[in-house]
Amino acid sequence: MRLDDIGGHYNPSFFNMVFETNEDISGAINKYTATFAHEFIHYIQDIILPYNIRTNLSRLHWFSNMRQSALDNGYIICPFNDWHSESKTTLLQYSMTMGGIFCDSRFVSKVWKLEDAIPSSKKASGFDASYSMKYREFNVYTYNMRINNGIMYNLGARDLLEYIAHQIESKHFVSDGRSPQLPYESVDLLFEHYGLSGVSNAIRLCIAEVCLYNDNPIRFLFVNFLENEEFRQGIASLSYEEVYKKFLSLEFVSTDGVKETITHKTNRRLKDFEDNLSLHYSNFDGIKNWIKKVNDFSEKELSNRFIFSDMYTMDTSKFEETISWIISNIGLPLVMNEKEECISLQSTQDNANEFIQFYILQRFFGYVSGGTEKRSVCPIYNFCKSNGDICDEQCNRNLQKKQLEDKKCPYFGFLKSYGLMDIEIKF
Repeated sequence: MRLDDIGGHYNPSFFNMVFETNEDISGAINKYTATFAHEFIHYIQDIILPYNIRTNLSRLHWFSNMRQSALDNGYIICPFNDWHSESKTTLLQYSMTMGGIFCDSRFVSKVWKLEDAIPSSKKASGFDASYSMKYREFNVYTYNMRINNGIMYNLGARDLLEYIAHQIESKHFVSDGRSPQLPYESVDLLFEHYGLSGVSNAIRLCIAEVCLYNDNPIRFLFVNFLENEEFRQGIASLSYEEVYKKFLSLEFVSTDGVKETITHKTNRRLKDFEDNLSLHYSNFDGIKNWIKKVNDFSEKELSNRFIFSDMYTMDTSKFEETISWIISNIGLPLVMNEKEECISLQSTQDNANEFIQFYILQRFFGYVSGGTEKRSVCPIYNFCKSNGDICDEQCNRNLQKKQLEDKKCPYFGFLKSYGLMDIEIKF
């Protein structure tokens, strides 16, 4: 039961959770159990859902693009915009499918009028390594929905991810009722608007989950469910158990006609997850061990099922046991408060300090892709100041490489791993 309430957020692809408080982080985890559960669900989404894994791999490719540009030129100009064609394609796909980007508002507290969602598309092209490097041309769709007599809201994967986490949290904890309806109740609002109010919450959540096995989840929701007459006519006669079983046998069909089952697609993405992340973090043995552990666990325990639908239908004690079981097997790399004080939840603390590399990569992205205002010299200065004794006032100045190496500076370790020690960052 929720006794206290606090904000929190999870940073996708970087495996860290933030509690929006300055309280001691271990105490916050135990105190704000509903917040922890909600953000923990986002963490599990990151390691099993094909859409999330694809986003993670895209981010690694974007960093590789940044790195190669820096090595070629000897500098990085901020904000970075030297994208090659593949990055431009995946950036377009991400911006069109995630949601909350092409709109007037990312959060809407109360929806009192909703109009039909309108799809729009942009053409994209590129090679898809998933299908024997075939060159493809295709349309990328996004869906905009006008609400409250004028507000334009952009639907996307974000709505489904937040809906799932919110529904599971609300099922197992007393809700404070303060969450904005969009994106947290998007699926409910859409089902009611499209005349499907009779579909149970459990089936709605299962539908949201299966959509995230597709590369454009919100389009999959509209084409295969909300606007699919066969589904609309048949759903009333099916039980949750029948829907669950039916969805497990679904096949996805790519633009060029390649068919793939949910299980095959999940296992393919998990292999990509292990191969690509292991290569990216090849200089960090602790992270590589964790990646292997996560991949093995996800393939064995989380695939060939709908884990979030299962979490929703569990009783609360079983749900809490499941979270503890997952932590005991794969841990949670980083949990922080607003002061950036940080701990790692791991069954073993071996090399746990390496997980800071996830956060450094996140900060580096923000550092080089943000605005033109000049920043401090070190993007993780505040983090180090809150978490260790290696940081001092000299760190926020232009220290020499030898000084940084002697201090065992984690940011210098990041730059050294990717050959970026001598790269100038220009604003």
